[in-house]
Amino acid sequence: MNDNKEIAIKLMDTLRRFKKIGFHTKCNYDLTPGQIGMLHLIYHQGNNEIKGISVRQISEMSQQTPSGVTQAINFLESKELVTRTIDEEDRRIMRVKLTPLGLKQVKEHHQNLLNLSYDFIENLGQERISTFIDILEEMIAYGERINKKDD
Repeated sequence: MNDNKEIAIKLMDTLRRFKKIGFHTKCNYDLTPGQIGMLHLIYHQGNNEIKGISVRQISEMSQQTPSGVTQAINFLESKELVTRTIDEEDRRIMRVKLTPLGLKQVKEHHQNLLNLSYDFIENLGQERISTFIDILEEMIAYGERINKKDD
């Protein structure tokens, strides 16, 4: 058990440090990882629709309160990265879309992450990265099973 405790502490510390290095790679707008994540969510979920994505959908997908989402949207709108419009069919719904500048930011960020991933592969090798991915996938699957039991 003592061996497991030491490994568990090392795992927690390593995961914390891994998260802290911040793969969000700030581009030009001094955005937080959460704000960049929200831009990506809007891009992947909302820009496929002409209408955009609702604040409620963003709230549900990001697991943030609607007021927290609104605060983030206010900031992103002040940076001219998103626009808000009232839904024509239901005026109670606020829709959010990326502006051309927001789309550019998402694409730059995606390319930065891709370049960083290439660097990892080049420095650590395909086999080690593949093993790392497999282990993370197993950990995610285990975490999802545990979360389902709690529901």
